[in-house]
Amino acid sequence: MNYEDKKIVGVVASNVEPEVALNVIGHLAISIGKYSNEEIMGK
Repeated sequence: MNYEDKKIVGVVASNVEPEVALNVIGHLAISIGKYSNEEIMGK
């Protein structure tokens, strides 16, 4: 599996506190992992 084809990028405005941005990115990562198929992370 080529992991370079499967990237997730987060873009955050400069006026958002780092704690809030990391919280949002963490929730997105959990959601993507929950609802993705097996190919996103391999077997």
